Amino acid sequence: MKPLLLAILIACSVTALGQEKPATQQHSKTAEQTPAPQLKAEDLLNIRNLQFDQAKRLLEMQSLKSRYEQLQNESQSFQPALRTMIEAAAKAANVDLTKWEFDSDSLKFVARPMPPKAEDQKPKPGN
Repeated sequence: MKPLLLAILIACSVTALGQEKPATQQHSKTAEQTPAPQLKAEDLLNIRNLQFDQAKRLLEMQSLKSRYEQLQNESQSFQPALRTMIEAAAKAANVDLTKWEFDSDSLKFVARPMPPKAEDQKPKPGN
């Protein structure tokens, strides 16, 4: 596929070298007076190669973006199974999940932070 694409680009660039674009009416006077500068075929080929390399990178970036999105969706699909597994393990170990939560880094149950008491929520006099 890649050699075929490169061959097509080279063929197009060689074909384009032999064709001149028609000059617009505004530029016709200057075109008659001064011929347009031409680049060497080797330079044109190098430019096409760089354009081809750039296009390949853009295609690869699009492919990687699609793969990233696919992996992200797959990763999110594991969340319900993890939750179910943790709940089942907590039930088997007689762990009250209202008081304990599972720390996935240490693979242990840790105490849930206590909600603030009603006394702590009351505004202090003078504020």
